[in-house]
This record gives sequence, structure tokens and C-alpha cells, in this order.
Amino acid sequence: AKAEAQAAKEAKATAEAEVKAAEQAAREAELAAQAQAAEEAKAAKAAAEEAAAQERAAAQAAKQAEIEAAEQAKAEKAAAKAAAAAAKKAERVADKAEAASEKADG
Repeated sequence: AKAEAQAAKEAKATAEAEVKAAEQAAREAELAAQAQAAEEAKAAKAAAEEAAAQERAAAQAAKQAEIEAAEQAKAEKAAAKAAAAAAKKAERVADKAEAASEKADG
């Protein structure tokens, strides 16, 4: 009976040690999972920030293109206006020349 009691005591001690080891392993696994989750969250945040930065850059580029297009349109309009004015002036000069020619003929 004494030997049986001793064996039971040892079995209990072994079981307790196994439970402790299992609990420790579970704690370590949980910590590892938390660390991995934190790492993944960090990576996701970095990716989101990168995407936001690219979006800002794209918006800035679009705005710049819009400004340049508007300026080009303005310049083209001014050039067209100047060309029209020059054409009008040339027409007046031609009319004057024609009138002078008619006067000379007359």
C-alpha cells in the first residue's frame, strides 16, 4: 500500500508538472500570436500610409496637370486673340492700300 501511495504521489507530481508545462506553452504561444498580430498590424498600417501617400501624390499631379492645362488654354486663347487682331490689322492695311491704289488710278 505504501508503494502504491508513493506511485500515486509521483503520478500526481508528474501530472502537475505536465499541466504547468502545458500552461507555460500556451502562454508562450499566446505571446507569440500577439507579437505576430502586432507585427501584421504594423505592416498593414505602413501599407495604408504608403497608399495614402501615393493617393496624395496622384491628386497633386492631377491638380498640377489641371493647372497646366488651364494655363495652356489661356495661352492658346491669347494667341488666337492676337492672331485675330493681326488679321484685322492686315485687313485694314489692305483696305487702305486698295483705297490708295484706287485714288492713284482715279
